[in-house]
Amino acid sequence: MRLMKQMLFALLIGLVSTAAQAATYYISPGGDGGKEGKGTNVSPFMTFANAISHMKGGDTLVLLDGTYTGNGNGNVSGIPAGTALSPTVIQAKNRHAAVLDSITVTIAGADYITIDGLKLKAGAGATALTIGASDKATAHITVKNTGVYKSAHSGAEPAVQLIGDTATRNTTHCLLEDCWFYGRAKNILEVRYTQGTTLRRCVVRHDGGEGHRLAISSIYTHRSTDGILENCIVLDTDPKQKPRVKGIFIQGPTSEPYDTVQVLGCIALDTYSESSTASRGMEVTGDTGAVLTNCIVWKTPRRDGGYSAGFSVAKGEGKGVTPKVTLSHCTSKGWGFGVLGDPHFDAVQSTLIMNTYHHVLGGIHLMEYCYMMNSESGEYEGNITQGPSNAWKATATQFVPKYIARIDDAAVKGTGHDGGDRGANIVYRYVDGKLTGDLLWPWPNEEFIKADFHNLAEGARGKWYENQPRQSFTQYIWEYAGSPSPWGSSREDKKE
Repeated sequence: MRLMKQMLFALLIGLVSTAAQAATYYISPGGDGGKEGKGTNVSPFMTFANAISHMKGGDTLVLLDGTYTGNGNGNVSGIPAGTALSPTVIQAKNRHAAVLDSITVTIAGADYITIDGLKLKAGAGATALTIGASDKATAHITVKNTGVYKSAHSGAEPAVQLIGDTATRNTTHCLLEDCWFYGRAKNILEVRYTQGTTLRRCVVRHDGGEGHRLAISSIYTHRSTDGILENCIVLDTDPKQKPRVKGIFIQGPTSEPYDTVQVLGCIALDTYSESSTASRGMEVTGDTGAVLTNCIVWKTPRRDGGYSAGFSVAKGEGKGVTPKVTLSHCTSKGWGFGVLGDPHFDAVQSTLIMNTYHHVLGGIHLMEYCYMMNSESGEYEGNITQGPSNAWKATATQFVPKYIARIDDAAVKGTGHDGGDRGANIVYRYVDGKLTGDLLWPWPNEEFIKADFHNLAEGARGKWYENQPRQSFTQYIWEYAGSPSPWGSSREDKKE
């Protein structure tokens, strides 16, 4: 007992010592009277290169308000690694008020670093934020409460990327939480060759990707295993040209072992394409073991009359490999195909499919307790194995949903395969792959998301801006189907 007390005391002393050694520095666009200061609140540093050269692992750098550009600020890199108990922190003093304009941020070869409350802006040929590298192991990087805007693109560079080694997947256990990304790129948010990446409550708007013949995406993950997307929303995807468009695109390898990805409580709203190959709200390809639960695809039209699909499974890169995908408690609404299996979904359960050209096309190994209504051409076509006959609902009682994100109608309430609803309810937060009892709404940082997405200088566009500019983000999602929001008026509306 005495030895244990001594060990605990030594540990406590160590923790106190570590906390005492951690320093807090300050930086501002103008430094101290236009010169490099001493890194204090009253005499801040002026350049990131100088500030980072003074930092040790576990230190904090506070960004004072203003727009950061100029010499010494071309690339923020070399941030020292922290520890699990004392991460290195780069944070804005006031959220959304510190703007890094044409400055790239790269974190590679380090662990336990947190970025909090910044706004990053990048142009053609640049990725605003890069986490990881093929030759540098990187882990436990957290980015939260941060907005990223990419004004133009000249190649395949995304706005934000997490990347690791193709074989070892050496970028691990990173988290993007309560962030928003928008602008012009092939893919806005891209995750490649990583392990254990979590995207939580990220909002993404794709504003165009001209010049790309192949698919463009709002969120794209490629050969990344044990990934989780929790309560992410992609909206108003409009590339203006004619590539294939995906809201959320999960692409696995062309051979085993399978990647594993969970998509939980996510929404793809208004995913457009002018292409003859049309659009997909959420698509999985390659050797991927994916579980899509409590997800919504709402409106995936093609403007000139072609087909589209809400949820789609496709063979990977022409190699004939087959994803293993389960769709459960989801909602698909929009012109085209509600569910498209090529070659097949493993299971589609308790899913609400409505207002489509064709509810289901292709292969589904098990389809049960689904609810389908308002098909222009037919309920289903293809190799589909139905579940219990008394649970299959090919011809349904018609109803008009009150909300996108909540099931209210008695026809689908509590009638799913597990006693839950047929269709998606996105009311509570997912954390670490589990549904919690914490309310998701009102949406975090929605005042900053609105300020950025409606900023004329940054390409304000999309249905939210064009049709409902006075609404908060929460109101826009909840009033999209025509019913008043259950969350009341927002602070933004009260100000106006």
